[in-house]
This record gives sequence, structure tokens and C-alpha cells, in this order.
Amino acid sequence: MEASKFIKKPMVLVGIIVIILVLVGGYFIYNSISVPVATTSEPTNNADLNNKIYDELSKPRDYGAPISTDEAGYGRPNPFAPYK
Repeated sequence: MEASKFIKKPMVLVGIIVIILVLVGGYFIYNSISVPVATTSEPTNNADLNNKIYDELSKPRDYGAPISTDEAGYGRPNPFAPYK
């Protein structure tokens, strides 16, 4: 029975170290799987913007009519009321 006293403390320390290593390893594996690595195949300073697409996106069309929240049928009078 005396031998178990000498084994008890090292086994507890080894157990704690193993648990810590498993947690740290799991953290690194989770991060390596869940976070995608952004890669580019060409330098980013050679970006070629299409001016036609840029102009269309920077100037949205309203089809000649202003948008107003006062128009009939826009939204609900009380958005927190139960929907009927």
C-alpha cells in the first residue's frame, strides 16, 4: 500500500498535463478547420475595376419617383402588434 502514495501525485500531475494538452490541441485544430485562410492568386495592386459596373452601383436608380415612408401601404402602423 505504500507504493500507491508515490504513484498518486505523479499520476495526478500527468493527468492534468494530458488534459491541458488535449484542450490546447483541440483549440488549434478547431481554429485551423473553422477559419479559412484568405489567398490571392495575383497581387492586389493590379485590381482592374470595370467603370461601367462601378457607375451603376454608385448611382442607384429610383425610376423617377422618390421613396417615402408616408406612402399608403408602406410598412405597418404598429410593427410590434401581432401580425394578422
